[in-house]
Amino acid sequence: VKLENNSIGIYSWSPTYSLSNYSIQAPYAKPTSTTTYTLKITDGNNCTATDNVIIYVNDLPPADAGNNISICKGTSDTLIATGGIKYKWNTGNSSNTIIVSPDTTTTYTVTVTDTNNCSNTDFVTVVVFNNPEVFIANDTSICLGDKATFTATGAISYQWNPDTTIQNGIYNSASITVKPISTTTYTVTGTDNNNCSASDNIIVYVNPNPVAFAGFDDSICASTQYLLVANGGVNYTWSNGSHEKYNPVKIDTTTTFYLTVSDINGCSASDDVTISTYTLTKPDISISDKTEYCENEIINL
Repeated sequence: VKLENNSIGIYSWSPTYSLSNYSIQAPYAKPTSTTTYTLKITDGNNCTATDNVIIYVNDLPPADAGNNISICKGTSDTLIATGGIKYKWNTGNSSNTIIVSPDTTTTYTVTVTDTNNCSNTDFVTVVVFNNPEVFIANDTSICLGDKATFTATGAISYQWNPDTTIQNGIYNSASITVKPISTTTYTVTGTDNNNCSASDNIIVYVNPNPVAFAGFDDSICASTQYLLVANGGVNYTWSNGSHEKYNPVKIDTTTTFYLTVSDINGCSASDDVTISTYTLTKPDISISDKTEYCENEIINL
């Protein structure tokens, strides 16, 4: 503050420690606390006069922008400043409360003004952590009744959803085994040691199994040929080693043939067919002792 007076003479201000120049008419004073400045003026007749002025120093407002905080990238947090009646952030906001969502670590400064129009500043740093890169695997396909196992990476803890088809009820580990009955999308949320999280998902497509048909059970004469016919897939395996849809076999005794069928998705199913045999009893034919007969004579067997 500038100390001014209208007197003429030799000037001597005191105390001198906070003055720009104690021997000029209007020095600048910068006291750190309320101070009484005394001016002594000596004129040409060596007469002196004194006067004083009190400079009241108001304390600066206790500006407080809050403690430093950390957030995860893509999230936001609230900064609250205190200590005054008016606020001005370096973001341009003039409220004591602002919501910030920086992409990188950022320092925010606030200027606080009190009722004496005194101002003070403070700052707060918002540290931004990158989110983890959580990855499961590419989508996969299974056959109805089969299980699938996959593992998530990129975090230190995991939470799977939905958990109803997860085997053994273990839904908070990196690896899970599932047995869905229909096509299902599984989502995993991974959290790192900064408590930041990210998600990934995988679709498990469930293919229906084929309907294998080895034919109806049948009966034939022993030691005759029989044609087995497979249906329900694109690849076939018979228990007699044949891989053909049409499988001719010679059957001597009652036999059960087992068939495994697989479709274009690699899903399989089984069926069997039993072919029973029966043996004809050889007839016992006899004739009388007479062995010679006349033409048109009836012969009794």
